[in-house]
Parts: sequence; structure tokens; C-alpha cells
Amino acid sequence: MKKFFVFLALMSTYLYSQEISSNPTRPSAADNAYITEYGYTEIELGWFAQEDYWSVPALLKITPIKKVELGFIMSGIVNHSEFFGNSETSVGDFGVQLKGQLLNVPEMAIALVGRADFLPESITRGTIYSAFSFPRNNFQVDATLGGFFGINADALDTGFLWAVALGSNFENPFNFYVEVFGENVKDYTPLTFDAGISYKITPTFVIDAAYYSGLNDHAIDWQFHVGFTTTLFKILGR
Repeated sequence: MKKFFVFLALMSTYLYSQEISSNPTRPSAADNAYITEYGYTEIELGWFAQEDYWSVPALLKITPIKKVELGFIMSGIVNHSEFFGNSETSVGDFGVQLKGQLLNVPEMAIALVGRADFLPESITRGTIYSAFSFPRNNFQVDATLGGFFGINADALDTGFLWAVALGSNFENPFNFYVEVFGENVKDYTPLTFDAGISYKITPTFVIDAAYYSGLNDHAIDWQFHVGFTTTLFKILGR
């Protein structure tokens, strides 16, 4: 593990000399409308915890085509739960997503994302959402709106999801955000507030932490996230 972080530090220093910046989409629920630098790979890795449960979620992103990002998702490289005195450790669910950037001008950016999560018992959950980003001098608003459904018939209920995040946009390495997000499916309508911080060790290596608090009875009482985003290596020429 120590060698892994040394490798990331050396890679981050090299990429910094190439004037490349990473694009963290964690730990907020809202996605932003930006994508990984064209021709590069990027990974988001973290540790997530709530009562009686923790996991190590991961997202590997690749931009093989300009304006189009391909993502490979693990809900947990490792998932660990403890219920009623029983402990269980397992591998999480795999998923893929495709993110296309439709607009990117100084005042705003828009992206469309399609995602498939392969759940247990051969169930596949599909998600389609739009992401909007509105950068300003010292802050940025990110908004996500979309829906989810069962791809194999009647496997899952159809519902919609939304998230709105307000974050700082300072020149210095330290930034923060606050956010409200929720979803609606039948009589299940969780509503959650979260707040987080991030720190750019270099433009291509960003660490973060966030705390989530449920705002109604349907939402999980508390969650904690900590992790990082880093650009890895170049796979295509410019």
C-alpha cells in the first residue's frame, strides 16, 4: 500500500508538469458536467461508513473520445457489514457508465450520463441523468436530475433522483461544499444533507472528506466519506 501511494505521488508530480487537472466527482451526490482530460485515465477511490456497514467504492474513468468519458464502477471493492452479531465481508456490485459533455462554455456546462449497475440475482439497474455546472468567480453550483429503472422487466421500481450542491471555487487548494439530495420511488422519499471539504495536493491529486445527515425518516441517519481523486496516465495522444 505504501508503494501504491508513492507511485500516485510520483505520477501526480509528472502530470502536474504536463498542466493536467483531475476532475473529482466525489464525495458529493451531485455529478458535475465536466469530464476527465481527453486521452487520460483517472480514478476515484474512497472509504465510506455508516452504522454497522463500511465499503471501499471506486470509479475508474477513461476519456477515449473528446467529450465522451467511459466509467467503470465498483460499489465496493470490499463491503463489510455487521448485523445482529453476524459479520460479512464481500465484493460489491459492478457497473459501467457513459458520460457525454454537451456544452462547455465559461458560464455553464451540461452533460448527459447513462449508467448500468449489475446487482445480485441478475438484476440490472439503469440510470439516466443530466448534470449542470454553473461556475462563478468564487463558487460553483452543480445540479443533477434524472431517473432510474429496472432494465430486466419489473426487476426494480422506477423512480427519479436529484441533487443540488453549492461549492467554493477558490484559487487556493482548499475548497468546500454543501448539498441537498434525494430520490423518489413509490412511498420511499429519502432526503439528505451533506457537507464536505477537498484539498488539492497537486492539480491531479485531490483528497476529500464529507459527512451526510438524513433529513427524514426514510434517509440513513449518518454517513461518512473520505478518499481521493487522481489522474493516472495517458492512454491516447492529443
